[in-house]
Amino acid sequence: ILAAVAAIIATAITAGTMVIFETTLPVGFTRNLATILSSEGLQAGVDFDLVFSPERVKSQSVLENLSKNAKIVGGINERAANRAEAFYSKFLAAPVINVHTLEAAEFAKLAGMVYRDVNIALANELAAYAESCGIDFGAVRTASNTDGEAAILIPGIGVGGHCTPVYPYFYVNDAERRGLTPQLAIAAREINDGQAIVAVAAAEDACGSITGKEVLLLGLGFRPQVKEALYSPAFLLKAELDRKGAHVLMCDPLYSDEEISSYGFTPFDISADRYPEVLVLNTAHNCFCSLTPEQLKNREVRVLIDGRNLWNAAEARRHGLVYVGWGTSLSPASAPEGITFANNLPIAQPVLGKPEILAVTRVIKSGWLMQGKEVEALESEFAQYTNSRFACAVSSGTAALHLALLAAGIKEGDEVITVSHSFIATANSIRYCGATPVFVDISSSTFNMQSSLIENAIGPKTAAILCVHQMGMPCDLDAITTIAQKHGLLVIEDACCALGSEILTAGEFERIGRPRGVSACFSFHPRKLLTTGDGGMITTNDEEHARLFKSLRNHGLINGQHSQLAYNYRLTDIQAAIAREQLQRLPGLIARRREKATLYAALLADVPGLKLPVEPANVRTNWQSFCILLDTRSQRDALAKQLKEQGVDTRPGITCIHREPAYADRQWSCRPGEPCDCSSSTSCDRLQISEQCQDKGLILPLFDRMTDADQRRVTEIIKQQMKSRCEQEV
Repeated sequence: ILAAVAAIIATAITAGTMVIFETTLPVGFTRNLATILSSEGLQAGVDFDLVFSPERVKSQSVLENLSKNAKIVGGINERAANRAEAFYSKFLAAPVINVHTLEAAEFAKLAGMVYRDVNIALANELAAYAESCGIDFGAVRTASNTDGEAAILIPGIGVGGHCTPVYPYFYVNDAERRGLTPQLAIAAREINDGQAIVAVAAAEDACGSITGKEVLLLGLGFRPQVKEALYSPAFLLKAELDRKGAHVLMCDPLYSDEEISSYGFTPFDISADRYPEVLVLNTAHNCFCSLTPEQLKNREVRVLIDGRNLWNAAEARRHGLVYVGWGTSLSPASAPEGITFANNLPIAQPVLGKPEILAVTRVIKSGWLMQGKEVEALESEFAQYTNSRFACAVSSGTAALHLALLAAGIKEGDEVITVSHSFIATANSIRYCGATPVFVDISSSTFNMQSSLIENAIGPKTAAILCVHQMGMPCDLDAITTIAQKHGLLVIEDACCALGSEILTAGEFERIGRPRGVSACFSFHPRKLLTTGDGGMITTNDEEHARLFKSLRNHGLINGQHSQLAYNYRLTDIQAAIAREQLQRLPGLIARRREKATLYAALLADVPGLKLPVEPANVRTNWQSFCILLDTRSQRDALAKQLKEQGVDTRPGITCIHREPAYADRQWSCRPGEPCDCSSSTSCDRLQISEQCQDKGLILPLFDRMTDADQRRVTEIIKQQMKSRCEQEV
């Protein structure tokens, strides 16, 4: 466009003309126009002057900006620059800054735009951190900006208009052509455009799913009271909402319904009595400022994504809204008291948000998705967290168990003592090695292996003990390791549920994962506190085992050669990046789980017919799950049915592996050296408590975003059901 304009200007240039371009251009572009301007015979810099002076005004404040903002000029030569300085000085009250060259003037504008974009991106990152710490970033920002050193801008749902989303690319593209890597500018663009994804993720966190739901966007443009839709975050929001299967409505008083429809949105009347459940503020128009949280609540809004921090977070919360702002410290994880899930309360829900989204973006941008630097960093951080010497990331908790047993030398014909009351992967991993699982019974208080039964299960083929920290509760490691040492057995910990749990050792609590035996295995399944969708980790203090793990997970690769038959058990860098962010969240997640478990215990303490889990004095569990026991299976089933009918998801007690069809061929034992000799094909005389815990156990909802009101809702249903049962029995 500018080239065409320059060609027209060339036809009218006379000797002594001064041509000034006032816009924003890539560095070097104005000098390139000199050739076109000189096409009619007069030469730029000789016969006429060529100047660049960037436009530095904003909509609705042009005259004010012209009188206050310094005018920057640069010329094709010193004469042109000095002439422009004199010209603007005569007509403008603002100072004129002569940077002399065309390129310097062009870059002065670009540098300011890049700075603004990076500043906003930094504000968004700081706001996310403030939220994770429970800090109001608005107050922090105001305080930080008082020392003359900082000038942090306001975080928000994104930037728009024809300037900030575009001009940084003038710098980025030319820098890359020159062999440079402008990392901050690139990251800032990704972070700021990524806020739309963050907003939709927050809405989905609050609703469980937005597929099929109506979502109302307030504001089509970017600037308040300005009718300019160019590069508005509204389009990024719509693209992400469309991808999630939501139906997007739009309200903007500056645009007619026809105009809104032409942009691909469904118009919505702000005077409607009922709004959609989810509302997202994109533009802080004055008309939206008049909407109060009380009005929004009365119009059936439940989730308020406040992209411009327009409303007071505390007030929105008082009126029962799930409020999400930028740096308000009231993230979805801090849902207001009394707000419960719209349709049902899930058994579990992982905590994933802005940090994980940005981490995945970082990996995708790097171009390296498989096992790489992120996995290495995660292994180092995980080892440090568990106070173990080595950590090896793998594709699942099952893979971790399998490799741990292989590295320990478990082979065909061996027996490994473990529990049946566990996820089937515990025993499967033993059978993968050709060995036989020998099951011992559990305690109904902790759901863990009874150490007093272990010695009766030891025989001439016994090679190891695979102990399970069930539902996050650490098992009796002191007794188990003592028995193992006495009989020369290896100990491997199935700690898949127990990341962050602690056990008392030599008078101090230490985290599970600093192996008491040869290794400990973890899972990153979505039911776990730390999740990557799927994945796992093995920790060990044995350097040779660590070397074997890393070879066996990667097709047996050692020193560039595939030295043995092995497996593809690798974790991706995308998953590792998520895990690294999750690891940072973990202390807070565990603290809240323990608070929620304490509340469950208090609310259910006096309910007749219930047995609650017992945390031994020498352990601190992460409470990955909270399982209660009823008197009979029929009572358990009736309670589960009642909870389900009232929108509360539960799970039956953990399945006993020996009862599964895959183990009907009796490829397991409950005594050393011999198959089970119990008369029934569906039960075992030596595993009665395990079977009772399966039949009578009920796992209750427990997750980070669960509120006290949610827990009271669950326990009230339980109390009513148990009271009704007692009355019927009487």
